[in-house]
Amino acid sequence: MPATLTMPRPLLASLAIALLASVPAESGAQLFARNTCPQKIEVEQRVGVVPEGWEAAQPTTTVSLASVAFFDGPPGERAALKYDSEDMQRRDRVAFWNLPPNVRGYWISCGYQNTTAVISRRLPENFRSCTVTYERRKRGAAGMPAIKDISCR
Repeated sequence: MPATLTMPRPLLASLAIALLASVPAESGAQLFARNTCPQKIEVEQRVGVVPEGWEAAQPTTTVSLASVAFFDGPPGERAALKYDSEDMQRRDRVAFWNLPPNVRGYWISCGYQNTTAVISRRLPENFRSCTVTYERRKRGAAGMPAIKDISCR
């Protein structure tokens, strides 16, 4: 019968913590860069004023990403940025935004199909560029090219 090695629980826990600590953690910026806009969000539509004699339902639904925009400062200030360059590839169109240092900060805004829902957030200060890859042959919401990938660095 093979010998069994036993270890006190506190020592085993210390070894597990040391092992986990030795694995490099992802920075928030790296994690954010890969998940720039959620592909889907859940929305709830509401009737503003229900006509007399009627009842309203507030269903929730999941909607897909339809658009992306970058802003100089908060999106409410409406300073949307046009891409600096684009590369037309066989199947895709890639738009590039350069983001030089800016005290106002840069923001990303994500719009969703068949709804007016938009979510926005400030990009990390150290990001200097973003690219959006659109599928040239596939259309998304409102006839816009489908978004294939978003990447910020």
